[in-house]
Amino acid sequence: MFSNETKTLKTKKHMSFTTDLIHSIPVDETTGAISVPIYQTTTFVHSSPGVHQGYDYTRSGNPTRKVLEDLVSRPELRDRNYQIAHFDSPDERGIDCGLLYQEKYFQLISAKPMPVGLKEPKDTSGSVDYTRDVLYVAGLMDGEPVHVMVCHWPSRRGGESASAWMRAAAAAVCRRVADSIQAVQPDARIIVMGDLNDDPNNKSLTDVLLSRGNSAKMKETDFYNPLFTEYKNGNGTLAYRDSWNLFDQILVSKPFTSKRYGGWQLYKTVIFKQPWMLQTEGAYKGYPFRTFVGDNFMNGYSDHFPVYLFFLKRA
Repeated sequence: MFSNETKTLKTKKHMSFTTDLIHSIPVDETTGAISVPIYQTTTFVHSSPGVHQGYDYTRSGNPTRKVLEDLVSRPELRDRNYQIAHFDSPDERGIDCGLLYQEKYFQLISAKPMPVGLKEPKDTSGSVDYTRDVLYVAGLMDGEPVHVMVCHWPSRRGGESASAWMRAAAAAVCRRVADSIQAVQPDARIIVMGDLNDDPNNKSLTDVLLSRGNSAKMKETDFYNPLFTEYKNGNGTLAYRDSWNLFDQILVSKPFTSKRYGGWQLYKTVIFKQPWMLQTEGAYKGYPFRTFVGDNFMNGYSDHFPVYLFFLKRA
């Protein structure tokens, strides 16, 4: 999300506002679920020709996108004029990537879904499965060209090692996009962000995407991962079996890290973690306060903490 908001939520009033936003989605009358359902449907039943319940085909409207539209239309956000960049992906779970941005700070030039094909290394049939796309967005941030890739790389289902090739495939898509941009514009400002389902030291990031935890040791085409130090210090964005992972990451290309390029510079990185976002009791005490644990509704927020970056620019 592109915004100029830098305030820290501290007061009860702010906490109530945040809680209201997160829990503003109506209950699903069919199932009773408060968590937002992900709709995998591409076509919808018509009671008669041209008569439907608001959706006729995914490409012309989708309930999942409608959640973003409802969010940015909330009274608390409406005046900020958030816009949406989003495409439906072929992911079998119906998961898409999206970007919210404010037009007065970020002017969108183009947006495009980048397919992520998964071909099992030992499969000789040539079949390819497709997971969620990488959302590529190009625009101007206060007049400076910026390229953004929003990601949700494949999960570790089946085991970290057994599924590593899938995240490497997603990382390779991001690397190819970056290579294409840098071949034309070597000093391009590129941001890669999202739930990568890998930690900063995993090979998908270090060997495929070419990300580094030390900006002084970067090559011209490398990415800087400002969350590498947080991870080394034992911090994370999600907990699993009493250990922390840092899957939620934002990486930047070298021009964001060196003053010799001028323009926008990375100032600092934050894992947003507040007491009201933590589970306070039970087996998961200290974990992110999630919405569900199995089939049990917890009325929480997410099983991941969000991360964000501050950028500065000399006036």
